[in-house]
Amino acid sequence: MSFVYTERLLDAWGSWSKTKNNLGYSSVMGAIADMAQPATRKIKRTFYITDDLGLAVDRAVTVLEQRNEQLAQTIKLYYLAGLSFESLSKQINVGREKASKMLKEAVSWLDAFLLCLGIAK
Repeated sequence: MSFVYTERLLDAWGSWSKTKNNLGYSSVMGAIADMAQPATRKIKRTFYITDDLGLAVDRAVTVLEQRNEQLAQTIKLYYLAGLSFESLSKQINVGREKASKMLKEAVSWLDAFLLCLGIAK
């Protein structure tokens, strides 16, 4: 799975998490995003994902949160709440460069996790 694909997948997951679905399942991540401050970056929906794929990404983010809460927080704030690097860094009380590195680390972790689940292109 390529890093770019994973970033696009996370953008799509952010949109998917905020939509109502007919699964009888409401994404916890989507509820968290609704509580966040308004988006400060333009979010392009790069592609649509299935409910199964959305649930798999939700699961991956939940596992990341159990392992490293701060990395999961960067994913949620960036991909769900749509914060810019500047806003993200202020929210988690680190410099912009550190926030960028943390986000890349979190995306890399999710990329590897999703690859292990067999969700690869």
